[in-house]
Amino acid sequence: PTLVLQISVLPTRASPDSAHFPICVDMVRLPLLLVLQLAFANLAVAFLAGHPSSPSSWILFSTAEGSNSLSSFDAYTPGESDELVFKDEVIGSGEEVAEEGDTLTVDYKATLYPSGKQFAQNSELVFELGAGKTMPGFDNGLVGARVGTKRVLRVPPSLAYGETGAGMGRIPPNADLEFECEVKGIARGQFDSIIAKIGTKRLIGFAVCFAALALTPLLG
Repeated sequence: PTLVLQISVLPTRASPDSAHFPICVDMVRLPLLLVLQLAFANLAVAFLAGHPSSPSSWILFSTAEGSNSLSSFDAYTPGESDELVFKDEVIGSGEEVAEEGDTLTVDYKATLYPSGKQFAQNSELVFELGAGKTMPGFDNGLVGARVGTKRVLRVPPSLAYGETGAGMGRIPPNADLEFECEVKGIARGQFDSIIAKIGTKRLIGFAVCFAALALTPLLG
């Protein structure tokens, strides 16, 4: 038996310099067994690598040690302030309060501050809070948030990209950054964290493939 599919080839991880253009191949006829093998392989890669399921996801790496110091949002002065500040525009209603070790799912828009020039945007970035896989300012700034929280972070260079900058000039040296974040999910515990890292869409795809595999003998 065969399936007729539209295949989208999407990067699971990219830098700020890369474009995120899906490469689509329409109406590809593939053997059912091959489709199932590809699905299982994709699921395994996602689990082992711990990459977000979003095609536009990229992790913000730090160039400095983190800090938990939070000061007045309005008093933040670009080029002078050296502490992370944040302001909650919406306080979430979720029961869980984000803490170190939780796996967060976050939407964000990143801009240079105070110019407002955007250099990144992401839907459903998945990462472990406090694991050092994001810049310290981003990591520390989401501690204490709940699901539904919309928080604006202002991050000094020492907690971002420092003197080196990043993104082939998109983020200049000693740049102050601002992130508009929305917490979409907080997973606590090993099982829930694994589910969050795999992603709901992948799990649905896995279930569909499993059902198709079970029906294969009936298809003759």
